[in-house]
Amino acid sequence: MKIGLLTGLAFLFVTAAVAFNVTPLTTWDEAVVRSLYAPFSGGYLREGAVFVTGLGNRPTVWLILLFYLAMRGVKKWGKSRMAVRWWVASVLSLAITLGVADATSGRLVKPLVNRPRPLTGASETLSRSYPSSHAANSFAVATLLNAVSPPRLLWWFLAAFISLSRVLLGVHYPTDVIGGALLGVAVGAIGVRIWTHLSGVRSPPQGEDRSLPQTNP
Repeated sequence: MKIGLLTGLAFLFVTAAVAFNVTPLTTWDEAVVRSLYAPFSGGYLREGAVFVTGLGNRPTVWLILLFYLAMRGVKKWGKSRMAVRWWVASVLSLAITLGVADATSGRLVKPLVNRPRPLTGASETLSRSYPSSHAANSFAVATLLNAVSPPRLLWWFLAAFISLSRVLLGVHYPTDVIGGALLGVAVGAIGVRIWTHLSGVRSPPQGEDRSLPQTNP
């Protein structure tokens, strides 16, 4: 939970800097977007960035994740009621975490900060720019899955690539993504607490095998 608190405070700091339009920060933002957008403005690189940025919008990706979690539950607990409880807790926690991250970034913070999109992202100007909901959602999910099941590095890599793709496509500034990632980790930390309560599984002490089932007494 300390990580959630620290990232939450960092998010508030970045949000204040963006909201008050701190000149060095905005100058850096614009310079990074201009330098990264050109190589990805067309061809295979852009197609790759578009594919990565849209991963979270593909139902197949979520179905595969739900099936994977079900298999992890069976592997960990066997065909038992605990496996069902673990899977249901994981799915509910995932839905709550994703919903809170998306609502907080898109419906609460974006209207308050009211930051325009980069000019390079003129085709995606229906919403405001800060924070990136893609980054918030992906890092919230990664934080939860990091506690729930391996491969833990994969969740972080996917979140980072999805977030980076937003800058490469010119639809977000770097600080949009940084702020979104910080918000996502903070929300994800709350999601982990919810999952722990619903599943009855506690985190093992350091040095103990995380793959071993451990229930709350």
